[in-house]
Amino acid sequence: MNIEHGDKVLEVSIGTGSNIPYYGRYTDALIVGVDLSEAMLKICSEKVIKYGWRNIELIQGCAEYLPIRSDSFERILIGGAISYFSSPKRALQEVEKVAEPGGKIVIYEQITFLDRLLKKDKIPLRLTPEKLKLVNYSYLFGKTSTSSNSLSKALNV
Repeated sequence: MNIEHGDKVLEVSIGTGSNIPYYGRYTDALIVGVDLSEAMLKICSEKVIKYGWRNIELIQGCAEYLPIRSDSFERILIGGAISYFSSPKRALQEVEKVAEPGGKIVIYEQITFLDRLLKKDKIPLRLTPEKLKLVNYSYLFGKTSTSSNSLSKALNV
């Protein structure tokens, strides 16, 4: 995900903050992390203090009902968490709501070989609100990689 200096970035389900080291070079970008787990946020907070970053804010909240104003963020990341949400579709609608018009939303999910065999690998795409534009999806391992402006084309429907 390309982050520009001065961007407002939201990471939904920030967990223990494993992505925080990658945000370090964007010292003037506002990074907001939301997570449901108080224990995860405590570990994440310790990392924020350890690295001395003052531009990272942490909020306890639910992905399905984000405690954030609409149209607030240029960049949003959901990493490896969709399968843990009680309502993934609702969470994606919330993410769409808090994204600024023209903002970028990046979703990455761990997909196993078995998921691909059982055709469960495109579930996050199926849950994506219709008015969002699919720019790209790909697999980290394997030869499949597709770019398309059409969500239905990517889903093979």
